[in-house]
Amino acid sequence: MILQPLAICRFPIIVYLVFFSTVLSPPLLSAQWSEAGAPEIRNVRPADYQGGGLNYAIAQDSLGLIYVANESGVLVYDGVQWELIRLPDNGAAHSLCY
Repeated sequence: MILQPLAICRFPIIVYLVFFSTVLSPPLLSAQWSEAGAPEIRNVRPADYQGGGLNYAIAQDSLGLIYVANESGVLVYDGVQWELIRLPDNGAAHSLCY
């Protein structure tokens, strides 16, 4: 049996250690991260709120209602359903004042 020098035998171990530490550790570490405090993001389509596709401004009142200046009028969201408040002549709402 021929013995290899010790330096050559360590090379594959070093390659494996580098591979596992750079490729496999980020997914393992990311599983430990907490999303506490991260805002909930929900995408809403115009078909969901029955309004136009352009939104110009957003405001929220002290009760938590969300108002959206939309090309079809003013949208009001209470956390469950949308309500469209139409403006005279079916005009667009370009801004909100709270």
